Amino acid sequence: MVSDAGDGRDREALADHLRRLAEEAGDAHVFTWIELEKLPDVLQPGEPVLALASGMMDGAHWLVALTDRRVLLFDKGLLFGMQQRSIPLARINTVSSRQGLLLGAIIISDNVREYVIEDVVPQAAEIFVTRLQQVLADPAAARAASRYAAPAASGFAGESRRRASPADPYEQLEKLFSLKQRGILTEEEFERAKRKILG
Repeated sequence: MVSDAGDGRDREALADHLRRLAEEAGDAHVFTWIELEKLPDVLQPGEPVLALASGMMDGAHWLVALTDRRVLLFDKGLLFGMQQRSIPLARINTVSSRQGLLLGAIIISDNVREYVIEDVVPQAAEIFVTRLQQVLADPAAARAASRYAAPAASGFAGESRRRASPADPYEQLEKLFSLKQRGILTEEEFERAKRKILG
């Protein structure tokens, strides 16, 4: 599906980018290395990956990828072949994470069902959910994301821009309130982000 899959340099750059995202999240993708290798084959042309996580859902290990268009759940099972679920960003109603003692979970609800990805490295869950919330709050920033930008250098495309020129606190609070009202942020996440903005 990736139109430039034949270009070895481009595929290599994408593979490096995916490895950096996995390292950033502290997620070794031990059970999803096959999915990580096959991910470029299921991405649409020009579709940047903004965050990665892996965990258990429906009795299988899934790779969870956030792009500027969708959340992609991908399992290259041995017995049942490839399973892929795509959740368009426009259909996502709520997203949250849950932290346990050792592992966490990512919970994504769309118009049809709730996807609960369990046994996720806590740091990976936090990064994934934060980036997904940012993309939902500011889709234009996601579309402007550099295709293979190094996360350590620029992170999510909107992050470096926001750090360089901080937005008006009232504008930030309005966006946060909107996210809370839409159910994307929990009350606790809203209060934590509000305190951060207000200093």
